[in-house]
Amino acid sequence: GKCCGCACRHCPYHHENVALSKRQAGSISTPTILCGSFAALASAHRSTSADAAQEVGDGIDVLFWSGGKDSYLAARALCRDRQGSKSQLLLLTTFDAASRQVAHQEVNISEVCRQAQSLGLPLVGVPMFPYFSYNDRIADAFQYIADELTKVTQKLPLLSPSLKVGRVCNGDLHLESVRGWREVNIGPLAERILGARLHAPLWRGSF
Repeated sequence: GKCCGCACRHCPYHHENVALSKRQAGSISTPTILCGSFAALASAHRSTSADAAQEVGDGIDVLFWSGGKDSYLAARALCRDRQGSKSQLLLLTTFDAASRQVAHQEVNISEVCRQAQSLGLPLVGVPMFPYFSYNDRIADAFQYIADELTKVTQKLPLLSPSLKVGRVCNGDLHLESVRGWREVNIGPLAERILGARLHAPLWRGSF
């Protein structure tokens, strides 16, 4: 089977044939790329210099993106890790499926899409429902990313087989309780599904 392009509520194909404009309007119900594409991410990855990846490895960074300043500062730090390159950065945003709002930021997912477009970065949206646990939904998102990276690698035979996620990142600054929660809940998912490690580029930095 395949996606029919009608943005059906429980699409098992992650709305892959739904126009980006319809996805951004708030019709998706499964983890789906809302801005950019995995093909473009793969092409950018292929053209990244070896020097830019030498210090941090050649895996893609997935950054939990809330639309706030800490997320932006984390994105800048990750780009600095790669000599200013943003070619290996993928944003991930969770939002309430009913209100389309990003929790704690009170920002609509459409605003986050505009942020990603302005930054020139791909964005995966993860709609949250009360009958799905947060951990299960993040696991779904990680699996979606892993599957899409595998697909694009198969479509681009000249692409290095190392196209994968190396780090799952966040904008944590100093709250030990939040960091501990991520290590217990998100860390094992990142390792099991993506083979990635957690990374907080701003942790205990001086601001």
